[in-house]
Amino acid sequence: MKSIPVSSSVNCLRWILGGLCAVFLACPVRAQSPTWVIEPFPQNDGWGGPQGAPAITNGAEITLQGQPVDSVQTYTLPVTISYSALLEARTAPDGVLWLSLIPPGEPGNSDLTTCFTFSIDYRNYSPDAILMNQCDQSGLVWGEVPFTVATGTWYNVVLGIAANGEMSLSINGQSYSIPSTVVMPYSQFQIQVRGWQPTDVWLVNNFTVTGGSTAAGSSCPNLIGTWSGSVNVADYVNGYSTLPLSLSISDENTNSCMFRGQLIGAATNNFTGEIADGTNLTFSVDTPGVATAVLNLTGASPVMSSFKFHESASTDTVITAVGTLVQVSTNAPSDGSTESNVVAGIVVGGSTTGSTADMQLLRRHGKK
Repeated sequence: MKSIPVSSSVNCLRWILGGLCAVFLACPVRAQSPTWVIEPFPQNDGWGGPQGAPAITNGAEITLQGQPVDSVQTYTLPVTISYSALLEARTAPDGVLWLSLIPPGEPGNSDLTTCFTFSIDYRNYSPDAILMNQCDQSGLVWGEVPFTVATGTWYNVVLGIAANGEMSLSINGQSYSIPSTVVMPYSQFQIQVRGWQPTDVWLVNNFTVTGGSTAAGSSCPNLIGTWSGSVNVADYVNGYSTLPLSLSISDENTNSCMFRGQLIGAATNNFTGEIADGTNLTFSVDTPGVATAVLNLTGASPVMSSFKFHESASTDTVITAVGTLVQVSTNAPSDGSTESNVVAGIVVGGSTTGSTADMQLLRRHGKK
């Protein structure tokens, strides 16, 4: 076996330091932005008016136009959720920005039936307010507390939830008293954010979650399937070209955010991969090199943007490939392989049909 990839060494160091932090130190917890899934207008909503438009987001920033976004990640208590919100205009008699905490598996394309929601409400016929409610028979559990919603004004919200579900709230530095009897009832949850009404535009920036490590089995997006696109190739011997590239992943451990496989070319080379923060992908290859990509789940199809493959220096050629891959299939490879030694392949300039064992990493035209 060849030397351990750098990323594996880093992961070992992270594990060791994490253990030391847990036992000896009060180590800082990093705030992270969720990876968002853009959901459609709820299919079972009886609303007969306009349905708005899909949300626009790059992760930490969201533009809401009547339709929700759901977090890919599932969180556990305790957590601190922070974000800034702005209403562009009061276009309707009333409107609201909902931050909903929902049990894992709650359908994102339907009206919520189980949730714990913090709301910022405006009304043109009664005072604006902030409140908390549950989507079940519990209804309103806190508030309504008078709160002025001024258009064009940023409201910096910090919502803390303790391990026992008790809550704290501050907006623009002002704290609000929440009785200990008001508790968030879910030990594991995802996050949904939605603006209403559909004619309103809510801007949500700097959305982060601190603590609440993602729950086992739901912490990372599922990459299994075929990803295809074009890449620009720089070949030290043969110059520049644009070639098709497909990446097929059939094996992933979503508990630990890792995947694995093989790169098939003139020789067979093993790789392992890591999904960092649900977004950044790193492929560590024995030889011939390494690859990275940024996962984007906000569009109609999942995308690996900024895919970059760098071949390690060798005696005859060095190749770099850069491009974008779109998930075109969520199926496992056609040969049904699940063994650890044949689980994935990358193809540049070759066919994507047949089993993963038939795939080639690089087809070097003109190479002697």
